Amino acid sequence: LRAAYEITGEAAHFDRLERVVFNALPAALWPDATANVYHHASNQIETGADQYAYDLYYCCTANVHQGWPKFVAGLVGLAEDDTPVVAGLAPSTTVLPDGTTL
Repeated sequence: LRAAYEITGEAAHFDRLERVVFNALPAALWPDATANVYHHASNQIETGADQYAYDLYYCCTANVHQGWPKFVAGLVGLAEDDTPVVAGLAPSTTVLPDGTTL
């Protein structure tokens, strides 16, 4: 979704990403964030007929901790003319190359 936003500039893609980050990701975690639910694939359009048809792999557990940091890391970017582009909203601080803090 982030790549789709970066390529098209359509805010609807980032809006969807925000919904996934703030709704689907927390819903997939145990309350103490020590485990995640495997059968939770918010970007998967269809599934097979059996109970293990979601095609989720062990990488889910290994990589689930990357969700929020990667989301926050991409909230602010620079356009070709070095204009700051705020792509999403989350509690964060960004320091631009010229030292300006957003």
